[in-house]
Amino acid sequence: MADSRPAPRQKPEQKPEQKPRPTPSQRPSGAYSVQVGVFSQQGNADKIMTTLRAGGVATYSERVTVGGKQMIKVYAGSAQGRDALRGVLQKVKRLTGTEGKIVAVQK
Repeated sequence: MADSRPAPRQKPEQKPEQKPRPTPSQRPSGAYSVQVGVFSQQGNADKIMTTLRAGGVATYSERVTVGGKQMIKVYAGSAQGRDALRGVLQKVKRLTGTEGKIVAVQK
């Protein structure tokens, strides 16, 4: 005699949650940005960029050579004037605990 009960449903396979890795954005067109930090490891730069983006702050990075070592500079926000970045500077401090600084963007 055949079993008339329906076969148990299989749950869809759960994939481990993957954290999105920040992708370097194009350099914004503003004359100034907030420099958040300079990192020797890509993972550390990615982590702070992810935190800032989750908080609604636009970020970008660039590779530089400092003292013969490859480093990653992380920037937040972009504006034509320094005063327009004061809010971004405060948000960077609140989200990351990092004292950023407003710098002129080299073009």
